[in-house]
Amino acid sequence: MRFIEYVQESTMPLVRNELYRYQGLNGMPSEAWIRVYDNRPHPVAVICSQTATSPGTSVSNAAEGLATSIWYELGQPAGFLWIEHYAPESQGTLFKDHFYQLVLFALVNGAFSSPEWIRVTQAQVKQIVRGSMQECDEAAPMLSSDPSKILGEKG
Repeated sequence: MRFIEYVQESTMPLVRNELYRYQGLNGMPSEAWIRVYDNRPHPVAVICSQTATSPGTSVSNAAEGLATSIWYELGQPAGFLWIEHYAPESQGTLFKDHFYQLVLFALVNGAFSSPEWIRVTQAQVKQIVRGSMQECDEAAPMLSSDPSKILGEKG
């Protein structure tokens, strides 16, 4: 947990917040919502959200390729956190609430492989980006026109 605590000490500005299209399994057109929080030299945090409209491969099934592509696009940062997110509105989701997973990878020959998923709470994700998710809520509702639903906030 020291790594997560280290990340919490920095403010991580949202530097990328967009729909990302990729080729899924068997070339299937797929999409995810990508949010990048970057305050280098601290680790870069990426939240990869399954969209409700993606016709193809889920972000979990495409994790290695997606993470590798984004990592290269960001210039191969030394510190890199990949977090998957599924909202209740997500295509094919079985979750009633927002669901987050920190994904750990092995780096083999310049590509991520062997993913291991660790369940994290919404509060832990907010701590990782240290409140910057509010900025995201206001900037780009990805699954709903109501930003409070993006993060499953009550009230």
